Amino acid sequence: MRCALPGRFGERGLCGACHRNPPPFDRVVAPWAYQFPVSALISRFKYQKQRPDGKPLARLFAERLRDAGRTPPQALIPVPMAPSRERRRGFNQAEEIAIWMSRQLNIPVYRQSLTRANHTQTQSGLSRRERLANLKGAYRVRGPVPSHVALVDDVMTTGATVRAASRILREHGAATIEVWVLARTPNT
Repeated sequence: MRCALPGRFGERGLCGACHRNPPPFDRVVAPWAYQFPVSALISRFKYQKQRPDGKPLARLFAERLRDAGRTPPQALIPVPMAPSRERRRGFNQAEEIAIWMSRQLNIPVYRQSLTRANHTQTQSGLSRRERLANLKGAYRVRGPVPSHVALVDDVMTTGATVRAASRILREHGAATIEVWVLARTPNT
């Protein structure tokens, strides 16, 4: 299943939306649904600066990936935040997750490969269409991109963020793009 959206899947394991509009990434790995208690831990980690709440989720996720025995990506690329938003929050949750997973999996983190090109409205509360429009031109690539990467974030909702980031990574040489998120919302 390409987008990790729970439900029925048709031809080649694609949901209806992915079949109509194939995403620029190859697959999503999301070990949990974004519901209690995972949603509470992620929310505390992300919005209440409770970093200890995110670390065990990243470690458990890394263990699952390691146990799966799949070919690992060459780099972990955290989804970047707008610099002003990161200053207000004090950290980028995607980068924190990538660093914790990097230590467990021995995969380098390419922190500066993908950058935020412009400040956009926060995605929270926007419809799928608004999210897609909000992210047009939002990302830039700096430096080389390995051929197999994992784009790391905390939660995947509509997929607009990872679509936009994956599109630009693909344009700059990423042949295989996995999206690694702690949780996937069950409805988009």
